[in-house]
Amino acid sequence: MSASPNPGGRERAVRVLLDSSFLMMPFKFRVDPFKGIEELISGKPIFTLISPVGEELMRISKEGGKRGRMAKLAIQLAERCEKVRFEPPGGGGVDEAIIAASKGMRAIVATNDAGLRKKLRNINVPIIYLRNKSRLCLEGMEPEYL
Repeated sequence: MSASPNPGGRERAVRVLLDSSFLMMPFKFRVDPFKGIEELISGKPIFTLISPVGEELMRISKEGGKRGRMAKLAIQLAERCEKVRFEPPGGGGVDEAIIAASKGMRAIVATNDAGLRKKLRNINVPIIYLRNKSRLCLEGMEPEYL
């Protein structure tokens, strides 16, 4: 009997785009976003940070206060992510960049931003978010993302 070429049953890599709200979450709710995502999805996650999100975290980190401190810590946490330079077609803000990147990369988006989640639901992009301040949930995962 031969060993499985893929221990743990992870068959395929799945790209997961993280937004600033998600990267700042562990410093408020004590939830490990990376471990939680790994347990939630069946594929091997490729944690991805697009440049507009990195730039947003840098802006927030300069604000000071609790939110600024969380953004500084989130920047350190983002070192575990693959960095991707991304400019949304036609410009737009960070949310528009995340939407365009998720469609172009066929990625799941990890966010706690209610407005962004609603936009992503409307275009059938899978979402990972924090529920009840304690656990991560995956919504809208279709077989084509597996």
